[in-house]
Amino acid sequence: AGAIMEKLKGSSADDDTIIQRNMLGLKIGDEMREKKLYKEALTAYQNVRKQSEILRIQKFRVARIETWLKDLEAGRRVFFLGKPVSKSDVESMLEANKKILAEVEASKTFDADLFFRLGQCFFEMLRFYEAIAALNEVHEKFPDYPNREIALYCMILANQNLQREGRAYALCDQYMKAYPEGQ
Repeated sequence: AGAIMEKLKGSSADDDTIIQRNMLGLKIGDEMREKKLYKEALTAYQNVRKQSEILRIQKFRVARIETWLKDLEAGRRVFFLGKPVSKSDVESMLEANKKILAEVEASKTFDADLFFRLGQCFFEMLRFYEAIAALNEVHEKFPDYPNREIALYCMILANQNLQREGRAYALCDQYMKAYPEGQ
């Protein structure tokens, strides 16, 4: 997993590669996490960019393709990867990229899911400080996230493992107030 991600990382900073690397990083990370290969999953997840960055890149791509379409309509030639492209090719690219943009925009939990996955990997690798940082990001910044309760519970356990009893107790109190029924 790490070798694949490193190869992609070093191949290009082109927008196409970044979007593909992001999707591949999530897929590989999830597969590795399911197999309890947390180090490999962590490597994959650490190569995933946040939603705001993906949106910025994807909006730029859509705008660039729209410019190509205008160029073709004005009678100018357009090249992609060194080869001329037809109007129908550009229209297909535009449609596909608008679809990707809509999917990324529609995701309300993209960043929360990423931080939660990172937190899980750190926790399972007994890297409790990093787990707390990632899970705290989920708990503090994403109040409607479905796994927010689990994030808080894992922060309690991580603090307990670090023998930070005062902090663990404060988080327990917070947990009991927020989730009196608990899972």
